[in-house]
Amino acid sequence: MLKKFELQPKKMNQKEGRSRMNRYQKIAIGVMLFVPLIFLIVSLLMDRWGFFLWSLAPSFTVGMTGFFVAKDK
Repeated sequence: MLKKFELQPKKMNQKEGRSRMNRYQKIAIGVMLFVPLIFLIVSLLMDRWGFFLWSLAPSFTVGMTGFFVAKDK
């Protein structure tokens, strides 16, 4: 007779699987997304796209720096 095996998901500890984002990482991602939105609104109102385009690289750099620094805490 064949036995039926039930597959259950393996429980992973934090080092094996995905680690969850902490509070500061979430704040870093929120700032990285929110700041360009402010400059997008300014660019739409002023009809000068330089505000938005020049805000993308610095906000991404600062956001990723904050994300990885917060990862170590």
